[in-house]
Amino acid sequence: MPKLKYFTLDTIDQIKVNITAFVEQMRQNPKESDWLKGFFGKDPFVSSRYEFEFSFKIDENVPKNADYKNALALYNLFKDQKIGNAVIYNEQFLSGFIFTFGYEYFMWAMGAEKESHVLGTLFFSKGVRQSIARNVVGRLYRYVESTVDYRREDPFELTKFAFENPATLRMVYSPHMDGEKTRLAYFQALKQWKQNTGELITVNLVHKLLTRLSILRNVSVVDNMEENEIIAFINNFLDNLTHYLNT
Repeated sequence: MPKLKYFTLDTIDQIKVNITAFVEQMRQNPKESDWLKGFFGKDPFVSSRYEFEFSFKIDENVPKNADYKNALALYNLFKDQKIGNAVIYNEQFLSGFIFTFGYEYFMWAMGAEKESHVLGTLFFSKGVRQSIARNVVGRLYRYVESTVDYRREDPFELTKFAFENPATLRMVYSPHMDGEKTRLAYFQALKQWKQNTGELITVNLVHKLLTRLSILRNVSVVDNMEENEIIAFINNFLDNLTHYLNT
């Protein structure tokens, strides 16, 4: 079984010093990371004690089509907190995981981004929270972690809905939506509202809803509401908002 490999801190320091050349090699080699040995003159990885099987699915025509399946696979791997905490919140393990298990998928997601993207998403140059928010591995995992509901017959019912309506996922990193009750109520309410109205869930709609919920959270209103009350409040707010926007 393959072992999770990681970069030493000295190797990461070398990457940061030579980031322009490093990213250029990534651009020239979008499918395989074998070039790393030539770049460093040796195998830059150290093997960890973590062992597991994993592979990303790739849709070469529309890469995002594979996001949902990859997100579920990452969640099922990382819900083992020993592995999840080691990989997601540690630049050494996260970068190692991507270069050994998910290099091609990361390159699809990176597109034409520059050095700042690699530093920010792989090597935490802007802090852990922002790195996870921008990194394809951390982001997909958080999407499932924020929507899974084991009270349901299908625990991933809200997850599938969220991926089908990607504007809803903007709430995952909202500092005012970190409680499980609030998060699940948010997704359930949006799912009900869309089923009842057939309306499109837009980024503008979600932004206004999150702004309103943030205000209520600041004065502890949401914290004191039951889940069904939050759902009813959101549905009512969306009905009033769309009526206002359409008139």
